Amino acid sequence: MTQNSILLRQVDATGRQIREVQMERAAIPPMRRLSDLVAMLQEHAALSAQVLAGNAKGEPRRAALKHDIERIQSRTRPAADGWQHLSADWGYLAQAVDLRALPAAECADWHAALIRQYKTFMHEMEALDGRLARRVEDLRSQQRRNLGAGLDLLCG
Repeated sequence: MTQNSILLRQVDATGRQIREVQMERAAIPPMRRLSDLVAMLQEHAALSAQVLAGNAKGEPRRAALKHDIERIQSRTRPAADGWQHLSADWGYLAQAVDLRALPAAECADWHAALIRQYKTFMHEMEALDGRLARRVEDLRSQQRRNLGAGLDLLCG
């Protein structure tokens, strides 16, 4: 096998690795969507506390938020540990509020814990995205070096 064919195989392999890492990055949910989800959870927490305390005035908005949160969750399918757990925890909490099965104070604690978990998840996704972005750049640098070495062999 010639030096050129080895370099071409390396360039091709690096190209495949770049595509794989880019696909991993594409699987990370948009941070804006997660940020919106956290904001909705915060508003849902306040309205749920009011509703559970006997003030039904906020119920239509709380129900709409519940629907919006579930819609975002169903459209967001990150390939990351913990997402299914977060979605299940939200489902339990939403059902408990719907059934009026929680005291207002306990509901506030559940919401606060869930919001902390979502924020932690967001930070983990941001860190993962940064690591993957650096990996793509490293692979591109490696690919440029391989291409340069191949050109040196051809021209030299």
